[in-house]
Amino acid sequence: YFFNTPEDETAVFTQIRPVPGNPNTVRMWVYGNRSGHFLGVWILDKELETWLVPLGPVLHEGWELMETTFAGPNADVLFYISGPSNNRIDYPISFRGISLNDSPDETITHGSVVIDQVDFITK
Repeated sequence: YFFNTPEDETAVFTQIRPVPGNPNTVRMWVYGNRSGHFLGVWILDKELETWLVPLGPVLHEGWELMETTFAGPNADVLFYISGPSNNRIDYPISFRGISLNDSPDETITHGSVVIDQVDFITK
């Protein structure tokens, strides 16, 4: 990534693929760089709503498992991105991509974060 302005910037890496079942949790192995940038997963639901599932800031260096529950009674925060909004995730869903948002916004920075094994599971 290369955040080259003192504005709020987000890099989104897209790869649409269907997700089987009705998972409520996403997890991935992340090789972090202590950047503090916010990592998230975008999902697309049956009603064509796009949701951001935040995994949190990349505060670690090396490999770490990052995980967020996005549906059900123990759900973490979920952010609506686009599409016809009905305020809920409608299954089936698709993985839409990974987002990295700069933090703080006024930072001009570059680097790399490596992602491995994105899994959608039911907890």
